[in-house]
Amino acid sequence: MGRDRWHVAQSQQEDADMMRVILWNLFLFLLPFVLTGLWAMWVRRTSPREAVFA
Repeated sequence: MGRDRWHVAQSQQEDADMMRVILWNLFLFLLPFVLTGLWAMWVRRTSPREAVFA
């Protein structure tokens, strides 16, 4: 019985690790898009409009 309880705890830990890996991969996948958007907004705000469209 104690062994079954340990297996349940082990599977819950594996589920938590899997969720952490999925969230980390999602974060790494979205990071370039977020950085590109922030950089584009910064460029648009700091430089004149002619330089952006040149």
